[in-house]
Amino acid sequence: MAVEDRRAARHVAEFAAAYTGAVLDYVRALPADALDPVVDALAGAVAAGANSLYLFGNGGSHAIARHLDLALRRRFAGLRPLRINCAVDYHGNQWLAVSGGFDSIFEGILRSEGASGGDLGVLISGSGDSTNLLRAAAYCRANGVRTVSFAGFDGGRISRDGITDVPFVVRVHDQQISEDIVQVLLHAAAEATYRRFVGAAGSRSALPRYASRVAASLERLRPAFLERVGHSVCRAFLAGGAVYMLAPEGAPLSVSAEHTAHNLNWDAVFEVPHPPCRRLHSTPTHCDYSGIGNDRLAPGIVSCQQLDAARPGDVLVLYARDLASAPAQQVLASARSAGVTTFVVAGRSGRAETAGADVMVVGSDDPDVLADSSQIAGHILGRLVRMRLRQAVEPGCVIEDLTAYLVGGDLAQRRLIDVVPGL
Repeated sequence: MAVEDRRAARHVAEFAAAYTGAVLDYVRALPADALDPVVDALAGAVAAGANSLYLFGNGGSHAIARHLDLALRRRFAGLRPLRINCAVDYHGNQWLAVSGGFDSIFEGILRSEGASGGDLGVLISGSGDSTNLLRAAAYCRANGVRTVSFAGFDGGRISRDGITDVPFVVRVHDQQISEDIVQVLLHAAAEATYRRFVGAAGSRSALPRYASRVAASLERLRPAFLERVGHSVCRAFLAGGAVYMLAPEGAPLSVSAEHTAHNLNWDAVFEVPHPPCRRLHSTPTHCDYSGIGNDRLAPGIVSCQQLDAARPGDVLVLYARDLASAPAQQVLASARSAGVTTFVVAGRSGRAETAGADVMVVGSDDPDVLADSSQIAGHILGRLVRMRLRQAVEPGCVIEDLTAYLVGGDLAQRRLIDVVPGL
């Protein structure tokens, strides 16, 4: 390995350690009762039975809302019926945006369902300044809907007195790190809510216990693997190739696949001059049982169909809880036939056929832990791709302190979806 390559590898490893350390250190430093108001609100909504939980966010915050939805449904399956809406009716939401404006989407959902007292709104915003969430909060306030909000940075407008009932601010001035902290906290809150509901002891210790499980998984992230993925994705973008982020088993990893595709389409080109076209394909928009594949009965069939269009030089990042599962194995076989460069993020590998694939196993069967570790890996990957793109499209671009560049700089920005309305 050349000296420059060794230097880059060292900085990538330092960056990954700094990033994951920032998430875990913040969570571990919180007091034991930090999540009590959040758990109180969730437990009240779950106990209410017929009332609804509205989990709303934009971009990465939308992915966090969907992870919370899945976590709650999994824990309370067969125990308590839940009515949850996290704005995943894409066709209806598109119409709300076209007819009433993007700022009206969440308010429109609340209004159409007649959200009222007994319901709960969980509003997630990286900056705390998303207008559509502020309008949702105003509707909730006017109609007796209890609200919890999560925001990063200084909390923004949504965290001001009287806007939501329980404002929780993650005081980290980095969009993606704050997102990851919020997701970890909400997974811990879901666990604490469940323990309280069934009368089990230790609801307050749910956060440190869960953080320990996440830490064990993050220790298995391999910076060299993420660097190889980043290099291949960047090369595909620059060559006009396609990148596939597929999770044929569904569940939280499917949301993480979509979230990472979102990062590569958005954050990876943030302030990159004249970025290349990104041809991205992600499972949730083409899965076996919804969208154009809603009559497909063979597991993994739509992911395989997507790969029918793949060509050598394209990149597949496959997310699999169990790499030996039939859907994952079918997708790997399709990838081999197409000649694409294949990377795998797996919870476990088992006795799987992985010929030709570059595999990273994070060593967990816990769906929430898999969601968090894969999302954090996706955020790290997005920054690595962005670094390589800048070096490729900006002649003479020299990054003197690679670690500092990856951890901070203009990457620690609010999303443009929050910034543009304020300009």
